[in-house]
Amino acid sequence: MTAIQLNLHRVFRANEIGYINKIKPTPEQKSALEVCQRKIRAYLKPVLKEYSFSKLNIGITPRFRVQGSWAYGTCNQPAQQAQEMDLDYGVYLPCAVFGEQRSDESAKEYFAVVETALRALSHDEGWQVDTSKDTCIRLNVMRGAHIDVPLYAVPDAMFGDFEENHTLLLEKASLSKSLEGVIFDSAYTADAQPEIIEDLIDLQQISTIHLAKSNGGWKDSDCEKVRKWFNETLESKIDEGRQLRYIVRYLKAWRDEQWQSGGPTSILLMIIAAKHYRLFESRDDLALHHVTSQLAETLKQDVYETGIEGHEEENFNAKFNHQQRLENARQAATFHENITLALSTGNPSLSVVTLKRPLGSRIPENTSLITPHVAVTAEALNKIFSTPAQVSQAPAVIRSQQGG
Repeated sequence: MTAIQLNLHRVFRANEIGYINKIKPTPEQKSALEVCQRKIRAYLKPVLKEYSFSKLNIGITPRFRVQGSWAYGTCNQPAQQAQEMDLDYGVYLPCAVFGEQRSDESAKEYFAVVETALRALSHDEGWQVDTSKDTCIRLNVMRGAHIDVPLYAVPDAMFGDFEENHTLLLEKASLSKSLEGVIFDSAYTADAQPEIIEDLIDLQQISTIHLAKSNGGWKDSDCEKVRKWFNETLESKIDEGRQLRYIVRYLKAWRDEQWQSGGPTSILLMIIAAKHYRLFESRDDLALHHVTSQLAETLKQDVYETGIEGHEEENFNAKFNHQQRLENARQAATFHENITLALSTGNPSLSVVTLKRPLGSRIPENTSLITPHVAVTAEALNKIFSTPAQVSQAPAVIRSQQGG
């Protein structure tokens, strides 16, 4: 085992200048996207209320929910010019609006109504509309970011308890003062805390949420199941998953540095991180090293996550053929080699240069952030690197219908 010489934790986590603060969306970007969200809500609510009235003689106000990486708290800033931050902002109406059978025509009509409204709004705001995907309407609202608006039908019995979620999550609130004693991220507001803690939907009903497709047809939606799995995985950790969420961000940032497009998917990286993660208190560098030690080998294999209900037998690495898996694994092996070298060299300047190879120019160059590694006993260090990672075998018990 290579001897560790340096402590690189503050390179990743130092206030303001640490790597994590270079890859997370800025408070200004978050605020700008929130303004766009409010405009989308304000424009669509009366349109869809009128649309539902035309079907049921009752005006129903649609619901809206943030999904994807902004809901997980893992959205990163782009690493390359062609990349963009992606905000998924779902629109929900009860199934009754679309009839018992939810015909192909009803899906097309749903899309047409929302697209017409969003085109009018985009004209007023100077946004660009992209309808190339059949599962959402994309709005290019600002440089380096877009908003995808998928459309859903929710069971009538569920709709009354289906609470909205507009929160763009930069950071999970910690319920503990352990580790570094940080409770909230600096760009985070305390009034959003209840949404994070209780942002749950009954899993038994999630399978009955349907996503409309622009070319007709409906498909079962599982975005909430993935979010529940990830949130429960985080909550099972000693630090409520704060460090694990950072490790996921680092892996995604590495992917974005190495591939302008493509590379391992975000959900694949999340699953791999969760499978191989081990808490290293106040040492993100060692936690990242531990996960990357398994990354290359895992990327060669089929990858499953039994904790995501309904997807127990899904191979999350299936989209990559043998050669693509080998290329992904090769990049991952180089990533781990660079992390190992950065930790084992006694030269802070060389360590910074080495970290920049996989993680790019957003790694801070301030060598004062690097300190000598405080050695632990050989027995303890061996235990850290040899003990199997914590793997969640089953999802936690779900509290039902608490909104978010």
